[in-house]
Amino acid sequence: QCSHEESENRSLTSIINDPTSTLQGIGPKSSSSLEAIGLRTIQELSNYKFYHLSKAIATMAATEEEGKRPFDAKMNLNYGLDKKYESCSLKEILDLPPSVLQGLSEEKGKLWKEVGVTTIRDLSQYKYCQWAESIVLLSKYEEVN
Repeated sequence: QCSHEESENRSLTSIINDPTSTLQGIGPKSSSSLEAIGLRTIQELSNYKFYHLSKAIATMAATEEEGKRPFDAKMNLNYGLDKKYESCSLKEILDLPPSVLQGLSEEKGKLWKEVGVTTIRDLSQYKYCQWAESIVLLSKYEEVN
């Protein structure tokens, strides 16, 4: 059960533009922090680019072989990280704060900390992003009367 009881009799499509507080467990404090980050709706939470970047880093980190990345490797995520962290391994990146993601400010990193997200790994596993993503995806397959 990922949404509040009053939303259970509604279609997925009808709740994707609802506030994040529609998701069970997001109270006023978390909702306020998410809103300050710029995430007001379930749809916005689902589409949050830093969640998707974090999730991709975590997925690829699971396949990373230690010490196997050549110094001159062409594959990189330099546009996704602050310059200082571009040479880190994917596994190292997972333990860094979200604010090292290029475009995510220190201020927004502190807001993420308020909702329990202190690392890129945490962001990649943030259950409310996962729920929102699933709701939005499943809404595309929903038959609405």
